[in-house]
Amino acid sequence: MKMIKYNLFVLSIILVCFIQENFAQDDEGRCGSEVNVNCLNGLCCSQYNYCGDTVEYCGQGCQPVFGSCTSSTSTSSSSSSSSSSSSTSSSSTATTTTTTSTSTTPTPIPVKIIETCSTPGTVAMTFDDGPFDFTNGLLDMLKTEGVKATFFVNGDNYGCIYDYATVVSRIVKDGHQIGSHTWSHPDLATLTGPQIKTEMQKLEVALKKITGRIPNYMRPPFGSTSQTVENTLASLGYRITLWDVDSGDASGKSVSGSLNIYNKVTAPPKAHICLNHDTIKSTSTSMAKQAITILRNKGFTFTTVGECLGETNSNEWYSFIGTAETRDSTWQC
Repeated sequence: MKMIKYNLFVLSIILVCFIQENFAQDDEGRCGSEVNVNCLNGLCCSQYNYCGDTVEYCGQGCQPVFGSCTSSTSTSSSSSSSSSSSSTSSSSTATTTTTTSTSTTPTPIPVKIIETCSTPGTVAMTFDDGPFDFTNGLLDMLKTEGVKATFFVNGDNYGCIYDYATVVSRIVKDGHQIGSHTWSHPDLATLTGPQIKTEMQKLEVALKKITGRIPNYMRPPFGSTSQTVENTLASLGYRITLWDVDSGDASGKSVSGSLNIYNKVTAPPKAHICLNHDTIKSTSTSMAKQAITILRNKGFTFTTVGECLGETNSNEWYSFIGTAETRDSTWQC
């Protein structure tokens, strides 16, 4: 009988070692499809292939095949910051999201929300959703026209930012401004505070590697915001940048339709921030150049967002400025 118990004891030790060797997260706490291992002890495997028990791991994108997707921590965090309903409304200045929550309304934290330029007679052409295949050609045109613009980039939307590292570096080298448009272009108003931080910080890592810079300015995808979004972005030091002129290119307007909008833009001394998308071929190859001609004929001075707000020193556009890093195996989405 003692021999049987001893054998069972030895067998259990071997089994535990086997499970830890073959199914536990690796030494760095990684899990999921990328490394094909599970999380132990009821931990969640996040969309970024790491084990944990907070809402960043157990919330959006959690991989149930490789671990739990619920925990006491994530459940309580999610319920305190979730909203029962949301509606999106449009105006001539921006698109905003109003969120009605059944939980306690978060205490507002002061955050800078920008809808237009403050320097009279200036116009900031902005381009969202890149980098993409058409961005480099757009940069060629802007250089020829002598126009500086602002690019609100994603990490992994139309393509992996590391695959367009040369283009992203060129944006900075050509004197344009880079802002954040989140890592994967989600509607931030549908996320929790920790999930929003993950979206912002993952892009910060990429931009720091590629350009040596971390931006002060960001644009929420779809212009969608909420008190949680604003509080979280304020805690990270970001200035939310919206717009007062929408070319409509992302909504399917033709080139002529977008140009009609630019033709109606109020002339100086009014100032404007214009929304465009360098991921749309017709915008990058045709519409943007014609829009610049229209605005130039109206007498506008072209600036970056930072410049049109009075920040003539480009160092003011970034919370960190250093040296771009050398590409290595971590440069991947």
